[in-house]
Amino acid sequence: MFIDYYEILDVDPGATQDEIKRAYRLRAREAHPDRHPENSQSQHSEMSLVNEAYNVLRDPRRRRSYDAEWKRHYSLKGAIRRADREERPEWARAVGAKSEVDPVPLWMNERVLAAVLALLLLILAADIYYRFS
Repeated sequence: MFIDYYEILDVDPGATQDEIKRAYRLRAREAHPDRHPENSQSQHSEMSLVNEAYNVLRDPRRRRSYDAEWKRHYSLKGAIRRADREERPEWARAVGAKSEVDPVPLWMNERVLAAVLALLLLILAADIYYRFS
């Protein structure tokens, strides 16, 4: 399940580190279990989500990784909405079936791109080695 940390902290995806810090402090103050002793268990879980969101968004490396996943999630969500709006065959409308959506293409996967790049570099290094030896 995808968790939208920007929504948890109530900031825009283009927010600066100062805006994220300010939003974190505000949300932490609101969600702190000591402020709501009657339902401290639910507040504890909400506070842990707020802390997790802040820890991911304050670290530039983890934020870049999360932003890639965030964009992938919302682009796929948009593709699903577009597919639902498209004309469906008569039999699909009758049974309420949704049209299928292609998954994210393989070439957009960062690990696949890194593996292909490493393989190409290995081939290039071997070619240079055998030409000059």
